[in-house]
Amino acid sequence: MRTLSEALAEQGRIKGIAEGKSAGKADTLLRQARLRFGEVSAAREAEIRSAPTEQLDAWSEALIFAPDLDAVFEGPSRP
Repeated sequence: MRTLSEALAEQGRIKGIAEGKSAGKADTLLRQARLRFGEVSAAREAEIRSAPTEQLDAWSEALIFAPDLDAVFEGPSRP
């Protein structure tokens, strides 16, 4: 049987992994957005960095088809 401290440590580890994945996805999205469209505003960067993983995934896909950066955040737009 695990102790309370072991259970809390495991929860912290799992949360840290999830946060790391999300931060990595945000970094990748920002890098790709800058390469494709140029500068990303501080407000847009903050929006990206605070978004949940599922939203980052959707924006990453939208980036492929979007004619400009604003279109990435307006919703799905595929040919």
